[in-house]
Amino acid sequence: MLLRTAQHSLPLHLLSSCKTRNPVLQNIVPSLRLSSTLAPSYHALTYSETGTPSKVVSFSESLIGPLPATTVHASRGKLEDFIKSQYDAGNTGEYTWPVLKKIASTNQMIWSSGLAFDDSLIEVQPLISSINTADLNTISGTYPVKPSFDTEFDHDYSVPGSEFVGIITTSNSSNPNLQPGSLVLPRTVGLGSWTSHLPPLPSHHFIPVKSITDDPEPDIFTLLSMQVNPSSAYLMLRNYVPLDSNSVVVLTAGKSGVSTAAAVIAKRLYGCRVVSVIRRKEMDDEEWEEECEGLKKKYGIDLILSEEKLIRTPPKKLIEQIRGGGENNIPLLLDAVGGKVGSLLNLTLSPNACHVTYGGLSRQPLSLRAGGSIFNNVSHHGFWLTRWCNYSEWSRWWSSGNQGELLVKKMDERVEMLRDVYRLVEEEGSLELPEVKLFHLSDYERAFNMVGKGYKVAFDTRLDEDEEDEEEGGGEDV
Repeated sequence: MLLRTAQHSLPLHLLSSCKTRNPVLQNIVPSLRLSSTLAPSYHALTYSETGTPSKVVSFSESLIGPLPATTVHASRGKLEDFIKSQYDAGNTGEYTWPVLKKIASTNQMIWSSGLAFDDSLIEVQPLISSINTADLNTISGTYPVKPSFDTEFDHDYSVPGSEFVGIITTSNSSNPNLQPGSLVLPRTVGLGSWTSHLPPLPSHHFIPVKSITDDPEPDIFTLLSMQVNPSSAYLMLRNYVPLDSNSVVVLTAGKSGVSTAAAVIAKRLYGCRVVSVIRRKEMDDEEWEEECEGLKKKYGIDLILSEEKLIRTPPKKLIEQIRGGGENNIPLLLDAVGGKVGSLLNLTLSPNACHVTYGGLSRQPLSLRAGGSIFNNVSHHGFWLTRWCNYSEWSRWWSSGNQGELLVKKMDERVEMLRDVYRLVEEEGSLELPEVKLFHLSDYERAFNMVGKGYKVAFDTRLDEDEEDEEEGGGEDV
């Protein structure tokens, strides 16, 4: 088997800061894992029980072998059950159960034209890896995806982390975009990226950056920050109802990363009128006007409503305000709040509209009137990016009637999405991403405390412990 390793083939702008290693190819688990001679600096964040992240997570270095991912193994059983149910129902065509079981066992869920499926293995070093609220909730045990403290690989711990930009250090793939020195993004959620080196994985778990942009030196911070919030916004705008210049898109949690990205994308790609709902809190009139004007100018929002005023406004008057005095349709509500705000905005939607819930910040129940669903055909959907990334291709496979053919020939929607988002950020400059703060893995407690404070917080595995910015707040500003 031909093995290629990354040494001086690394991109020049990464060579000085990336550590390489001299791998030795061995079989630990057939067709799933390789073992490597790891550099002395090999390190990761691990945890062996759920709880408060700062208490259950620990920094480990000089580890002797690759670590198991957080959620890949945890999702394996449910995926296998799902595929078995489809096989029993006769929905898998000529595919036999042994073949389908093997597919499930390695989480082989997504193919792409332009990245032909193969069973090659590659080793990836995460360069920067995000700390998202979902990661902390997974560690706490409150997220729908539960960590797997799996004994299959003789480990009783897991490694958190899903969103990252990595560089291939070793490859036996024939794909020219999956060679040592190539940048990649995760295709599968939950690979366990808070580490200096991922265990060897089948190549289909990764998206080559070259399939997203032709830029010879792409901005790795853009590549990192666009994977969750802008991607969620893009998918919710595209997948539920047709949008055009006569459409009004309504957004709750209007200052959030998803909503601000949705405002820009709705305006740039579809020409929609955008209405955002935010909390006024204790702002006086002057502060409120200044806040609204800043958001309108920055994100192209047409109208900003306060939650406090919205819940006191009759639905008919609210519809007039949202439409802006015209006859625009209101076909889409992207709701991260729920409660009274989401319930009232649901009443403003036009016939055949869609209410998409992707969060519940109010922690209050969402009430939907039967009349809207019955007489106006208003639908309600939940959106969860993890489910879309890991399962959308399977659901299309079963429903297509073509079995695997569609997966091979159809352009990977996620690659298409990332291309569009990257273009909006880098080429057009119309989508502004948040400032990034970088931390060494060992400084995880300070990093955790920065989450939710307006920054994109990430671990940089290229940093030495003494390279961090010592200013108050920690981390390196980007």
